[in-house]
Amino acid sequence: MNRRFHLTSRHWALLTALLVLIAASRSLRWPDLLMNPDEVWSVWQSVGSPLEIISRTPYDWPPGYFLLMGFWQALIGTEPLLMRVPGLTAQLIGCAIMYRVGRRLTDHSGGLLGGLAFAALGLVIQISLDVRGYALLLVFYPLAFWFTLRYFDRPGWRRAVALGVMLAACFYTSVTASVMLLGLGLYTLFTRPRQLWRWIVPGGLALLLALPDLWNKFGVAGNRLNASLEIKLPPLPEAWLTLWWVYLGNAWPILLLLLALAALGALRARSYQRGVGLSLLLVIGLVPLVLYVGNPVIAFFNGRYSSAMLMLIALGLGVGLAAHPRWVRLATGLILTALLVVPLPQTGEYQVFGVNSPLQTNLEWLKTQLVPGDAVVLDPVNECGKAEEWDYHLRRSFPTGLTFVSDPSGYRRVWYIARGTGQTAELLEAVQTARLAGRFVGPPGCLFRVYEAPPDSAGILFENGMRFHGIDILEGDIPWSAPVVRREGESIRVRLWWSADRPIDRDYSVGLYILRGENMVVQLDAPPQLTNPPGSFAETSRWQVGQLYSEERTLALPLPTARGTYGLNLAIYFWADGQRVNAPGLDDNRLLFLRPFQVMAY
Repeated sequence: MNRRFHLTSRHWALLTALLVLIAASRSLRWPDLLMNPDEVWSVWQSVGSPLEIISRTPYDWPPGYFLLMGFWQALIGTEPLLMRVPGLTAQLIGCAIMYRVGRRLTDHSGGLLGGLAFAALGLVIQISLDVRGYALLLVFYPLAFWFTLRYFDRPGWRRAVALGVMLAACFYTSVTASVMLLGLGLYTLFTRPRQLWRWIVPGGLALLLALPDLWNKFGVAGNRLNASLEIKLPPLPEAWLTLWWVYLGNAWPILLLLLALAALGALRARSYQRGVGLSLLLVIGLVPLVLYVGNPVIAFFNGRYSSAMLMLIALGLGVGLAAHPRWVRLATGLILTALLVVPLPQTGEYQVFGVNSPLQTNLEWLKTQLVPGDAVVLDPVNECGKAEEWDYHLRRSFPTGLTFVSDPSGYRRVWYIARGTGQTAELLEAVQTARLAGRFVGPPGCLFRVYEAPPDSAGILFENGMRFHGIDILEGDIPWSAPVVRREGESIRVRLWWSADRPIDRDYSVGLYILRGENMVVQLDAPPQLTNPPGSFAETSRWQVGQLYSEERTLALPLPTARGTYGLNLAIYFWADGQRVNAPGLDDNRLLFLRPFQVMAY
């Protein structure tokens, strides 16, 4: 049946608002998403020329999606957020086409409700967020249904070719598109039984176009059959309910009620709309049954593998709900809009690989912590992701590379990556030698931790047995080696490094001073403010010989402060009498000059 409608400005506004809402609901979820191993694999396999991508395509996937991602990476880059844009784009185009299909089957309300329902199903939301080939089918499936309607309404060779090419495109995206062919076949069987023979031309063309890749798949068909025979599904009622939960997501009770309401609407609709609505509901009831029976052969009784069902469910909702009065259509539209932001399940097919690898988060954090000269030691005992994940995230976050070493000797700061327990003992000892453990990130199985040596390993020995190993100017928690500039009123945060050559008989204080020439600007006197190792004693009389210590202090510049060059200076003295301890390199006031810095003021 060929039905033509005129789109008014109100219809355009509603459709635009629908697509904006869908885009907003998806993009709001992006910040919380990490690339799971299969997503990384999809991107990693898509690097290179088209011929290289085709040659590396996994045996169980056609090359279509990988070629698209290869083009997208060459155009945009490999940032995880940008890798999700094709899925969102496919979702939006797919919903627009679903509106066109629903409008052709019913009216504008059916189109809007069908497009909105397509976006509100739980598994559709998940697929549109994934960096995987199933996302591309969100646009190809509605297109195939639309081309099917056009072809069977007005058969002709041009429309047959368009349908055949679209069917082949579905196959070249995923072999699971055969489920969509099953759905289309059943739908035409129920609505146009006398025209089934018309599938010969588009079906034959699709088969011919897909033959090259089908030929490649014949080699693995036997292995897949053997694997399928080992899959044991639960009893049909349990398996059926589980599959529907996968399709619908956490909002399944609401969506099942809407499906029941759609079935009532289909029963009370006009003749044509009733036939379409009941046929769609019958198809979405029969397809899972066929997949369950055929699972030992094809193993497609799975949410993602049967994702064509999502389009059929959405159309069934749109066609059936459109038959109700206006207030029901409005209420169900608002309900479907609210379902766009319902949280997704965190188990099953919504989280194929369980807990995502922490590698992406760890490396993004490491990017903010590195300083020039840092080295990375990767302990063989770690659980930090697969090889392709390392390759992808390192190339993305560190295009110039990281310095990976097996021997940490000679490096001041070493990032040690290992499992929280069970590290390689010799390697851990080498990393810890003459270094203090610092900041860390990651779970126990993938722990990134920095081990830092002092700026001056030899240090300056004071007469009381304290050895000063240098100063770090800190920006956040990161040593700043560049020239230091401060505004008036700002602070300077420093880290001081110490050790003891022999037992210290008294509790000494440390003075840290900012001078301009001979004039004192800032003075900070206190016992050592030790921060590392944790739990260390501030009293120097309790320090352990040979142990490395560090402390942190903050000095605030006064406001106003004159523009010019200032210097950081240090002194050690006994708190009871104020007598400063001598050491090589001190000035006449027994002050040790540490480093200069500039103050800018106007």
